[in-house]
Amino acid sequence: MTEFNFSLFSLFKKLYARFKYKDVLFRRVFREKEDLLDLYNAINGTSYADPNLLEINTLEDALFMSMKNDKSFIIASTINLYEHQSTNNPNMPIRGLLYFARLYEGYIAKNRLDIYGTKKIMLPTPHFIVFYNGSDEMPDEKIIKLSDSFIRGENDKIFPELECYVRILNINYGHNEETLNACKRLSDYSQFIHIVGENLKSGVTNEIAVSAAIDYCIEHDILSDILLKARSEVMRSLLTYYDKKLHLKTVWNEGYEAGQKEIDELKKTNDKLKKTNDELKSALQDKIAEIAKLDAEIAKVDAEIEELNRQLAEAKK
Repeated sequence: MTEFNFSLFSLFKKLYARFKYKDVLFRRVFREKEDLLDLYNAINGTSYADPNLLEINTLEDALFMSMKNDKSFIIASTINLYEHQSTNNPNMPIRGLLYFARLYEGYIAKNRLDIYGTKKIMLPTPHFIVFYNGSDEMPDEKIIKLSDSFIRGENDKIFPELECYVRILNINYGHNEETLNACKRLSDYSQFIHIVGENLKSGVTNEIAVSAAIDYCIEHDILSDILLKARSEVMRSLLTYYDKKLHLKTVWNEGYEAGQKEIDELKKTNDKLKKTNDELKSALQDKIAEIAKLDAEIAKVDAEIEELNRQLAEAKK
C-alpha cells in the first residue's frame, strides 16, 4: 500500500510540474498602457488619464525558469506587480519577494543609486495584486503574507524582520462587481471566462464551449476587438488549458478509484479480522465459563472430602 501511495504522489507531482498554463488572453487584454492604466484606476480609485506615465517592466523568466508573472509597472512612486492566477497558490508572497528584488535591482541600477552611501535611498512602494479566477471558493479579497511561510518555534514570540503582502482579488463573475464595473476590460475578461465555464457545464466539448463563447462575446461587444484579431490564439491557449485540466482530472479520478478500491479491500480484510477476533473472544469466554464451572465442581468435591475426613476422625474417638 505504501508503494502505491508513493507512486500516486509522484505521478501527481510530475503532472503539476508540467502544468505551466500561462493565460495568454489576460496578458493580451492588458497589453496596452491605456488598459493597464484603467485597471490601476479601478483598483486604487484614482483617475490618472495619461498612459505615458506608465513605465512597463515585464518579468519573463527573470529569476527562475518556472517563475513567470504577467505585468509589473511603476506609477506615482509605486511599483505595481499584477499577476493572473487560475489556481489558489499560497506561495505568492515568496514569489513576490523574488519579483520585487529583481525589480528594485533594476530600478537602482537604472537610476544609478548608491546603496552603500550614507544618504537614504527612497524606493517606490511595492504593491502586488493577484487576479484570481479559479474554480476554488475564494472571498472577494484577501491578504496573504510572507511571514505565514516562516518556520517558527512554539516559543518564538519575536516578529520576523522581513515581510511581503499579496492582495488577492477574486475576478470571477459575480465578485468584486464595483472594481469590474470600473474597468471594462477586466469585466469583459471575467464575463468571457464565465461564459466558457457555463458552456462547459452544459456538457459540450471544450472546442465547442470556447468557440461558442467567442462568437457570443464578439456579437455582444465583449473583448470583441481582441477576439476578432486573435481568435485562433485564444482558442489554442484556452483549449490547451482545459485539455490539460481535463487530463489532470482524469488522472485524479483514476488514482482516486484505485485508492478507493484498495481501501475497500482493506475494509474487507479488517472486517474478517474483526469477525475472527469476536469469534475467538466468544470461544475464550465459553472456555472461561467452563473452567469456572469445573473450579466450582472441584471446590464442591474438596468440601465433601473434607467433610468425610472430619466424620471419620470423630468416629475413631
